[in-house]
Amino acid sequence: MPQLNLPLNPNEVWNAIKAGSALADASVELLIAAQPQYARLAEQKLMGQSSGAPSVVQLTMEVPETVPDDTVVLAVVSAQDEIPLRPWLARAQWPAGGVVVVLGDEHGGAGITWFADRVARVGLRHEEPWERVWEALVWAGAGRAVPLARRFPVLRQAAAHRLISNACLQNAAVGAVLFVPGTDLAVMTLNQMRLILNLAALYGHEVSMDRLVELVSVLGMGLGFRAVARQAMGLIPGLGWVIKGGMGYAGTRAVGEAALRYFQQGAPLSVHRLQEHVTALARRARS
Repeated sequence: MPQLNLPLNPNEVWNAIKAGSALADASVELLIAAQPQYARLAEQKLMGQSSGAPSVVQLTMEVPETVPDDTVVLAVVSAQDEIPLRPWLARAQWPAGGVVVVLGDEHGGAGITWFADRVARVGLRHEEPWERVWEALVWAGAGRAVPLARRFPVLRQAAAHRLISNACLQNAAVGAVLFVPGTDLAVMTLNQMRLILNLAALYGHEVSMDRLVELVSVLGMGLGFRAVARQAMGLIPGLGWVIKGGMGYAGTRAVGEAALRYFQQGAPLSVHRLQEHVTALARRARS
């Protein structure tokens, strides 16, 4: 196994690689629950600008109360038809999550609400874009979001933002609560490595151990925020946990945005180019 010049246990690295592979290969089905005209609209939106053959989806005209554990639901109803469905949806058991799109909602743009655990509601005016639907679908889908977004590229941007946001929040918490020297560095590095692996899985790239070690070298740029945090902590006593948390968040976002760009472009960039991009993001975050 290649040597890592980072504070990581090789077994943890290997486990992260296996977890990333398992995430990409997780079983997932998409069920569109809608009347025919709405089902066609949903399929068109899901295909986006893709020129390939459409992914196979299941169709039903009834909004289900229960579905299999690996099935994500995308239900589309009119604002008028939503009213009698509300009690039903409040009892819905969708283990893999789902979204109810309410078309013709006069309050379209009001945000994402929830009928039940993992059952989101998004109200849209008829001509409104579906970006909030994709955002809700990947949040409700949770662990199924990555394999689902691999099948439907229109979901990938929302899924990537969710992965990056989660990793940023985790490392912000790590920076704020861990004060044992070196402990925060190890945990943050592993979280950033998992983020890179998850983004690779999202965009259909397999990352070998050799390639991962090469990519992880980029983490040094993001982890450079720790030095800035230490200096600032000395200047502002009593607020060290706030500074470390903020730097953990900003450093992870720089790494995540750079990795996202890398995989979106088909992973053609050299590590040197990727390091330059992380450096630019880091400078912008610190300013």
